[in-house]
Amino acid sequence: MITEEDKGKLKSVLGHNYTISVQDYLFKMGHRNTHGKPFTQTHIRQVMNGYQSHKVIEDAIYAVAESEEQNVKKKKQQLEKIAS
Repeated sequence: MITEEDKGKLKSVLGHNYTISVQDYLFKMGHRNTHGKPFTQTHIRQVMNGYQSHKVIEDAIYAVAESEEQNVKKKKQQLEKIAS
């Protein structure tokens, strides 16, 4: 389950519109709910806010956050190259 501390860190990396990114990631990885449909943004928010626990969604949130952090680092490196 995502703790309050983790939630704050994740939201600072992902921003406020993280549900679409996580939903896209889950869809690309082929993860679906028990009815065979894509996970809803509401379900993703409930997991992020700690109201529900769901291992697949939690893993997806962390994966998207890690990917976003790497993108930010790459952009910083590119800016440093341009500036020098």
